[in-house]
Amino acid sequence: MNALLPAVLCILYSIAAGTAAGAFLAAVTHTTRPGLIWLCLVCFAASILAYAWFVPIPSPATLQLPPHAPLLLYNYYQIIRPLEFVLSMLWIFAMLGRHSSDQQT
Repeated sequence: MNALLPAVLCILYSIAAGTAAGAFLAAVTHTTRPGLIWLCLVCFAASILAYAWFVPIPSPATLQLPPHAPLLLYNYYQIIRPLEFVLSMLWIFAMLGRHSSDQQT
């Protein structure tokens, strides 16, 4: 049970960072101003860097896995963390992004 809280926090942080990155990418599709596009891309890169630096990676020592539990459980944390980030980034981009060509007026 001591491994549940770090796992939930890790997943929530990954989803929040992925959502922020996807929202910045979606904002790029809604504007034609070069300055705003560059600002969104810089914020997108900053959200990825913040995710890499600040999202906690639980170590096997802090997880306190049950006795006789395989170390494979720790590998699940390493798989879930980037997977949740990428899936939440793609989902929010698919929901908020503009996916059609620009209309010429």
